[in-house]
Amino acid sequence: FHSLFFQILKEEYSYDQSNILKQQQSISCLKEALNQHGISYASINLLDLVKEFSCCINKNIMPKEFESNVLQHGFFQVFQTYREKKKKHHLIDFDDMMILVLELFQSRPEILQKWQKRYDYILLDEMQDINELQFQIVQLLLKEEQNIFAVGDDDQSIYGFRGSKPKIMLSFQKHFPNTKMIVLDTNYRSLRQIIEVSNHFICHNKNRYEKDCKGFLDGFGNVKYLKFQEEGDQVQYIINYIKTKNPSSLGILYRSKSDALLLAQMLEC
Repeated sequence: FHSLFFQILKEEYSYDQSNILKQQQSISCLKEALNQHGISYASINLLDLVKEFSCCINKNIMPKEFESNVLQHGFFQVFQTYREKKKKHHLIDFDDMMILVLELFQSRPEILQKWQKRYDYILLDEMQDINELQFQIVQLLLKEEQNIFAVGDDDQSIYGFRGSKPKIMLSFQKHFPNTKMIVLDTNYRSLRQIIEVSNHFICHNKNRYEKDCKGFLDGFGNVKYLKFQEEGDQVQYIINYIKTKNPSSLGILYRSKSDALLLAQMLEC
């Protein structure tokens, strides 16, 4: 989305790469905003506050109604001033791109029509991760023919904290009544045992498209499901398991680098 939004802003508002907000510029604008409202930022995690601003926009929550975990008071005022500071310095972040394009299309029908003519068909990938503002822009871009092709898996929605709403995908057929749905229920990547366990877990979700996924590959071994009270207990179990095997034949998968820090530290001991 951001690539398309920036392309639109480049053509319509003459933005270029120098207008894209860098992290240090973001922190600088935020400090200016906090100072303007007499709020000390000495004990404030500034990056977390910027994330809250982004969350507020992507979840389409009114800033006055947002409950901040970073600022005890003045969230709305600082939010507004922060946006003014960015505008003053002619800087935009990814959230601004989205807002500016939406406002442009809503206020300038001739520009919207120009971009509608450019795209006869729209393909949405990772549909489960779309948010409300992005979907509004997609709906505006569609012509009367409503030629839209969407790919996604509602069971893989993990970006709710960023504002994504899988319910948009779940209500796709309400927005587009003539939709034809094709369910790709064969997994060619993972072993059958893994898919069976995954089906067992995900079927407990209430709001989802019903599907019975099948694994194409047969293999050996079983999937174990283990629960630990503390992260350290989990790491110690992994280390003990490694000691019983040939380490060169093992792989450890984790969601993010931060999840592997404790394991890496204990393996080095």
